[in-house]
Amino acid sequence: MTIRPAQESDLHAVSALERTVEDRRLAASYEVLRDRLLLHPDGFLVATDNGRIIGYLESIRWDGPQFERFDQIKDYEHMHRAEGRVLYLAFMAVDPAYRRRGAATQLLRAAEKMASTHNIQKLQLVALPHLLEFYRNRGFRYIRTLPDFLPASAGELMEKDVAPAQ
Repeated sequence: MTIRPAQESDLHAVSALERTVEDRRLAASYEVLRDRLLLHPDGFLVATDNGRIIGYLESIRWDGPQFERFDQIKDYEHMHRAEGRVLYLAFMAVDPAYRRRGAATQLLRAAEKMASTHNIQKLQLVALPHLLEFYRNRGFRYIRTLPDFLPASAGELMEKDVAPAQ
């Protein structure tokens, strides 16, 4: 398995994966994914296995704005700050056939490594309740519950401090 920055040529596969793991009505289009890649290319990572994209992670830099619901932060292009000190992990997905093989953990490690070399102080994400333990086991701490984050689910705001690169 290899983790690397995404390229525009990866986006058709990323888009197909998003439609596999996300409700089709909510899945980001190819165009939206391209815009996100162009917005913060260092923070858009893919996991590959023998050249096949099996997972990806999208992130933006910001300064940790206060929010309660996804609709308050969904317009990433307005939230991104090129010099932001927080790397917000906006979305991570792994092909169901490749889960429990370490792809998500490796994507998180790659995001943390990238953050440490870019003067970013912490990682931040909103986890669905059933993923809280997964992120705790990878060093994230619970900050607070966002009861109305998604229409059908609460979210758990989590953070992890990033050690600066040596």
